[in-house]
Amino acid sequence: MKTLSLTGLMIAFIIGACATPEETSPLEGTWKLISHHYVSDTLTMDFPGNYDVDMIKMWSKEHFVFVGWYRNDTMEMDNFGGGTYMLEGTGYQEEILYHTAKDWIGTTMQMVMEIGNDTLVQTYPVDENEQVDPGNYSQETWVKID
Repeated sequence: MKTLSLTGLMIAFIIGACATPEETSPLEGTWKLISHHYVSDTLTMDFPGNYDVDMIKMWSKEHFVFVGWYRNDTMEMDNFGGGTYMLEGTGYQEEILYHTAKDWIGTTMQMVMEIGNDTLVQTYPVDENEQVDPGNYSQETWVKID
């Protein structure tokens, strides 16, 4: 009887050890901003180019957070925010729960997210068909550092 119980216990441990680990999102980890292209009706800004940026963004299973700064000539601005996100295919949505710009809190941003190896490109805002307004958008490129 003890042998049968011990065998059953060993089988349970083996099955538990072979269980499929929980799948992680390709976003999970820490990323560093390496380029940013911003276009509005009256302004175009590029990093690297006419302003400097030092920014990281981190994703966990359900949350994101970013922190860093922007600098243009003598103006420097801290930038931070975070919230929850959903990724389905290339469709990506952030619900902003906190942000340097208080009027962004409680908003939802629709984006297109392209992920390849250790690089991701976020383009926003987009409409429900993932289309970008060529006169008003941002495109950020991030590289995974952790």
